[in-house]
Amino acid sequence: MRVAIIGLPGSGKSTVFQALGGRPASGGAEEAMACVPVPDDRVDRLAAIYHPRKTTRATVDFVDLAHSAGLRGGAGELGQSFLNSVRQASALVHVIDAFSLPGDVAEVSGAIEALDAELALSDLDQCEKRLERIKKEGRQAGAVQHESRLLTQASDFLGRGTPLRRVPELVAAEELRGFAFLTAKPMITLLNTAEDAGHTELSLDSRSGPQDRVVSLAGALEAEIAELSPEEARDFLSDYGISEPARELVIRSCYQLLGLISFFTVGEDEVKAWTIPQGASARQGAAIIHSDIARGFIRAEVIDCGTVLASGSFEEAKQHGKLRLEGRDYVMKDGDVVSFRFNV
Repeated sequence: MRVAIIGLPGSGKSTVFQALGGRPASGGAEEAMACVPVPDDRVDRLAAIYHPRKTTRATVDFVDLAHSAGLRGGAGELGQSFLNSVRQASALVHVIDAFSLPGDVAEVSGAIEALDAELALSDLDQCEKRLERIKKEGRQAGAVQHESRLLTQASDFLGRGTPLRRVPELVAAEELRGFAFLTAKPMITLLNTAEDAGHTELSLDSRSGPQDRVVSLAGALEAEIAELSPEEARDFLSDYGISEPARELVIRSCYQLLGLISFFTVGEDEVKAWTIPQGASARQGAAIIHSDIARGFIRAEVIDCGTVLASGSFEEAKQHGKLRLEGRDYVMKDGDVVSFRFNV
């Protein structure tokens, strides 16, 4: 899953990217990408049981757009390179320079609205062009009429300043997915704060929704922490009285905002966290591992991670009757430890 980091010039978005584990783009590249592991102590605890040859975590891909220059605070149309990159993203992280407005809800809300307004103009242009084309072609088929109604509704919301991510029925509409509307993407607003600002808590209820999050991060400090070895980082955090780097909260928030969960497979060869969408079935989970497992699916042996950890291993939990046999339509849960039975 691809998360694009965007923000006005001077917001510190590239510093935030480095804080999340990325490296600056080189050789004049238009974007830099980092595949960042999702912090999850369950993976560490399972690995401590099995001592596997390999431990694999869930990951999120963060992209720093060199042409976030496309955002000019309303000074013109968004650049095409910017639009192309952002449309490929599954979610957005909007970095706001919060050095000068700590705790100022009005200014932060204004910055969010300014970005949404820029993105909405692009979405509105897409809607109007498609509606004009439908009208010009005079197409009246039922599917086209339904698409036209949805686009008209989207235009109305955008015209009123409502980003489409706050209109779940439109985001879910199959007919609109191909448009990759910018305001339909889940968004984290990240307040890039001063080193001594702590974790900024702002009440932005009027701007919030299931597809919105507001978090804070001291970008420069966190970028320094990201450069340290694990041992040095632990000492550094201890000196500052910080339980965990704020970047870990940001990474987990992105993972959750994308509607993703993890299930685990365990053994001496590998302990691995597998990423699936919320609501995925056992057969879909099997397909993530290998298409042959899904094709020959028989049953899923499932034990929740907490029970495995308390029992000392998947095998111990199984011997104590904690295992469940689930069919292909079983809805996977975050933290399931699974062994798939299959025959091909």
